[in-house]
Amino acid sequence: MTRPWHIWACFGLCLVIVLAAMGWTSLTVLRLEEQSRIQAAREENVRLALWRMDSALAPLLSQETAVPYFAYGSFYPAGRAYGDMFNGVRNGEPLFASPLLTETGPHAILYFQFDPNGQLASPQAPPKTKMAMAQSACASPEHVISAVGHVKELKAAISRDTLLAMLPAETVNTASAITFFNTNMDNFGNKESNDVNSKDGNTNQTPANPISSNNSYNAEAQTTNDSQQLKQQRSNYAQSESKNSAEWQNRKKSYEEAQGFAVANNGLNVTAATGNYAPAQQTLVNRKDAPANVSQGMMKPVWVGSMLLLARRVSVGGKEYVQGCWLDWRWIQERLLSDVRDLLPDARLEPAPDGGGERATNMLAALPAKLSPGNTIPLEPLETLSPVRLSLIVAWSFALLAAGAVAALLFGAVSLSERRGAFVSAVTHELRTPLTTFRMYAEMLASGMVPSEDARQSYLNTLTSEAGRLTHLVENVLAYARLERSSARSRVEHVNVSGLMDAVKTRLAERAAQAGMNFDVVIDSETGATKLTTDVSAVEQILFNLVDNACKYASSSELKSIRLSAARDGKFARIEVCDSGPGFSDLEVRRLFQPFSKSARQAAHSAPGVGLGLALSKRLARDLKGDLKLNRSVKNGACFELTLPIS
Repeated sequence: MTRPWHIWACFGLCLVIVLAAMGWTSLTVLRLEEQSRIQAAREENVRLALWRMDSALAPLLSQETAVPYFAYGSFYPAGRAYGDMFNGVRNGEPLFASPLLTETGPHAILYFQFDPNGQLASPQAPPKTKMAMAQSACASPEHVISAVGHVKELKAAISRDTLLAMLPAETVNTASAITFFNTNMDNFGNKESNDVNSKDGNTNQTPANPISSNNSYNAEAQTTNDSQQLKQQRSNYAQSESKNSAEWQNRKKSYEEAQGFAVANNGLNVTAATGNYAPAQQTLVNRKDAPANVSQGMMKPVWVGSMLLLARRVSVGGKEYVQGCWLDWRWIQERLLSDVRDLLPDARLEPAPDGGGERATNMLAALPAKLSPGNTIPLEPLETLSPVRLSLIVAWSFALLAAGAVAALLFGAVSLSERRGAFVSAVTHELRTPLTTFRMYAEMLASGMVPSEDARQSYLNTLTSEAGRLTHLVENVLAYARLERSSARSRVEHVNVSGLMDAVKTRLAERAAQAGMNFDVVIDSETGATKLTTDVSAVEQILFNLVDNACKYASSSELKSIRLSAARDGKFARIEVCDSGPGFSDLEVRRLFQPFSKSARQAAHSAPGVGLGLALSKRLARDLKGDLKLNRSVKNGACFELTLPIS
């Protein structure tokens, strides 16, 4: 492998591309998760805000619907039957001031009525002939003058026929509404009173102005049950337009039911938003005695230009009137938005004159208005490890693990390729030298070019030495190949240390003698009696490789000695092979037991060999349940320790 950097460059480029793609994907997923979280929080807060607003508006609009039809006159006769309030005033008949003349909430700009002839009047702007009575009823001149101006403004904006066209054609007979009210009182009326009592602790008082902070009405108290319903619905509604439409229909149905109950209460002994319509000295007709010739429709909110009106049809004695209230949209808008600032800080309420239909989105059910949530949405703290983030962490972990595994595999393949190349190069060099010697000496002997007997004997000795060298090289290669294939078979024998030394020292001494080295065996009697269970041939191959290396590298030293010693070390027998050679450098120590660590250049400028002997010896030692290592404490020469387990 001459240029492995090409492989690493390709691997690095692929790794960068994969990590960049995963990083982009991760950022996209996290961004989508954040957007989804914001969108979900927005929709939940919008639904909760709409429920709060409609819950706050329902009592106000219902109580406006509950205002008796006769209260839309500045004064009414108190001693008549319910359906006879609009007939002419008789001489001497006592009159009472309408609560709408003096007591109007901050939500109402003007109460008005169109008679069958199309004439517009307001209970807040009495005729001049009754101004004295109005002042005696505490109606200030400024209040009356302001009402007169508003009447003129409303008259210029809309006519009776135009307003009638905007209202539902149906009206509800008062007696029928009362029957409906009595039938459903247990199902709705008790529920509504329980909702109020759960906060106010008062079972007999209805708040006078349900949306004003200056009276006894508390919007949060009225929405206790609605909030519970909302929590239940929040877990069921999907984030889709169809679910939003279904929710809008539910809010509208709740609002219309409240309006229907208000119609049933119309004209009875109730306390409404604008005061008590039944004076203490006057008792109105009982519910069951209400005349059948009075019918009315529910209050419907409509937009007339920039005016927000509540209007209804009222039929009295066959004559149709249009009654209603001009609402203060700015005041209502501010009050409703103040109730939802914790949910939607930047919310806005916008008029929606055309309504939203059955598929309305963010529409109020009580008023034709649309809620714009704005951009700021309060978010709950995100969990440290959300499912998406946990999945990304797992994905990144596996990706990095896979990248590490590929890098390790690639490193092993490149290293193996380099070692194989070095081995082939070194073996080629090692084979070339003895083969050249064989050929040259064989040709000289065959051609009779060596007449001297001593010269022929010298040539034969050289050929024998080179043959042993080739044999040793081939044996090491074949043994290492068997270990790599796990096909090496051990021949285990029971032998003591002395017997082992006697079996191997003859061959080791011969190899030392060939290199002109002194070979000594040092062993005491106690160590010599130590029993071993091992493969004698494998131990001999290990020791022969160590002695062969000592002969190659220490033959140039002055002492020229090799010492073989044995000692007992706990549960192991330690056999040492030490020489007096130059030893090893730090760089050589790191690569000492690596196979094929010697290149052709190194082999050409050093002792013969391919760098396989020590690697093979270490593998054989571990295969015998022992180990082979370099004793770094010895400074002069090299000393290797072979440890073998004791029987």
